[in-house]
Amino acid sequence: MKPLRIGLLLLSVLIVLVASSSAVPITYTDYATISGTLGGIPFSDAQFTVVMVNDTDNVVCGLDSCIIYGGSVTFSLSGFGSGGFTGNIFLLDDQVGNPAFAAFGDNLTSSGGLGTINDPAFSTYDLTTGRLVRFPARAYR
Repeated sequence: MKPLRIGLLLLSVLIVLVASSSAVPITYTDYATISGTLGGIPFSDAQFTVVMVNDTDNVVCGLDSCIIYGGSVTFSLSGFGSGGFTGNIFLLDDQVGNPAFAAFGDNLTSSGGLGTINDPAFSTYDLTTGRLVRFPARAYR
């Protein structure tokens, strides 16, 4: 009986190790030149960058979109510095929009969007490879 328990334990450990070996770290970096106000201070043509460091195991795909939550999400805004997001930040790839699009968002804001880009290439993208996306210039407030 004891060899059977040890064998089952070793098999369980092996299954866990094999299952976890499919996880791949991934970094999404998105940037744009934006204008707006921050803390009542106006700015224009400032470089805004968002970086999400996550794991491909966190990607969930449905029939027409993929989404990834969590991970570490940081930002920088030229002239103001950098920081980290504390909300529930996600990256969404809508594969059937007309055109398809990708968007960073925050479930805690009323608008939800931190930046969106429309591109037919997103119709086949599944968030499992890093991708540099340049958001079009827009005003943020």
